[in-house]
Amino acid sequence: MAKKLNRETAIAERRRKVADAYIAGQTQTAIAESLGVNQSTVSRDINSLLEQWRAEHVHTIDSMVAKQLEELRKIREQAWRRWNDTMEQNWMKTIIDVQDREAKLLGLYAPTRSEVGLSIPPDVMMMAQQLGISKQDIVREFEALIRAEAERVSG
Repeated sequence: MAKKLNRETAIAERRRKVADAYIAGQTQTAIAESLGVNQSTVSRDINSLLEQWRAEHVHTIDSMVAKQLEELRKIREQAWRRWNDTMEQNWMKTIIDVQDREAKLLGLYAPTRSEVGLSIPPDVMMMAQQLGISKQDIVREFEALIRAEAERVSG
């Protein structure tokens, strides 16, 4: 029992250090070297941390999206009323802009290309931004996962 508790405490402490270094922008290799563990251990720790952070923030993200959708609904209703009253083009542009923003919030667009050539779905990008995770960190993690899978497959 005490061994298990000590092991869990050690893992929690290592993950805290991994999280601090990861948030500071260090590479998995650099983190692994500084902690004296394998890069694959750091990768697993980061995946676990990301999963934990997502779980902790999913309610916040859902609430933020719901609030923004409601605000957009009100803007759209007002813009339609103004359009019907005036037929001014700027109101139709507002309606189209609102529809575009709603589609982005709901992840209805095809994935966008990142500057390094990876496709990252808009909903993933939006969630990452809301969690304070940079696009570079997402790309770095995707690249690490692809390398790890390629190594696993090649034997």
